[in-house]
Amino acid sequence: MRLRQGAAALAAWLVAAAAWAQAQNYPNRPVRVVVAAATGGPDIVARVVAAKLQEQMGQAFVVENQPGANGIVGATTVAKAPPDGYTLLVYSSGFVINPYVHKSLPYDTEKDFAPVTNLVTNGGLFFAVANSVPAKTMQEFLAYAKRPDVHLAYSTPGVGNTWHLATEVFDNTVGIKMTHIPYKGGGPATAALAAGEVQAMFASPPPLLSHYKAGKVRVLAFTGDKRHPQAPEVPTMKELGIRHRRQALARGAHRNAGRRRARSAQQARCRAGRRLAGRLPQIHPGRAQGLWRAGKAGAHRPRIIRLKGPCQPAARPSA
Repeated sequence: MRLRQGAAALAAWLVAAAAWAQAQNYPNRPVRVVVAAATGGPDIVARVVAAKLQEQMGQAFVVENQPGANGIVGATTVAKAPPDGYTLLVYSSGFVINPYVHKSLPYDTEKDFAPVTNLVTNGGLFFAVANSVPAKTMQEFLAYAKRPDVHLAYSTPGVGNTWHLATEVFDNTVGIKMTHIPYKGGGPATAALAAGEVQAMFASPPPLLSHYKAGKVRVLAFTGDKRHPQAPEVPTMKELGIRHRRQALARGAHRNAGRRRARSAQQARCRAGRRLAGRLPQIHPGRAQGLWRAGKAGAHRPRIIRLKGPCQPAARPSA
């Protein structure tokens, strides 16, 4: 697999293929926002941003969850929607990862979509264990996991996403092997850990923090460069002496690149995308969720640049 181990994941907003003939007046009717994940994951950010866009742009941004197949179900819905720019897709890391783990997709990730803007980044992933696991530190967990009579399972939102890859990298790094149990989204995956259905997981902060604060799971480490502001008592992997590539989950906004469009239509799409991007820098979901201004996209940056196509790079939101 050509995808670099521990690659930073991208979550994105995407727009179905469109000529956007009335780009300068966009939007002039309600906008459908499809979240390609179950509740309790990317929709946490999507609903905050959608509410702010509705307030600032004067039209409803209606959010709906469509989980399944690591985001492919929701992406397919958007790809088949009328090409008028009024169906957006909130995507998680599968947007970049799926082409590397699936032989074919019902859409072309490089030709069908292009970014509008980055939104926020979580800065890293938590490593958490169920309360049933007799370990309160990473060192205790590793000693427990390496026992021959111990068999552990971990949950993720599906095959090939950032949480999944982070765990596989971790297993290889520390010399353990846990069984992968995929769920239909970040919310169900973290709920499974809290319920004791699985014993461990890597997860982004928003869906996991509520379980941690409620004492339903233990968080042993954070993959970010510094400790998470909502859990400053949790050490980083680096502090623990574990050489684990930094994992971060960014959320961004995309529009469609289109195929074989006339230059005028191409310019219209770019103007419409910039109109949406121009509003997004005024929106910030807040530090309460531990989200920061989106920065570079790490190892996926070459693919993201290709996705942007002929339009100028999208604006980034301020912190």
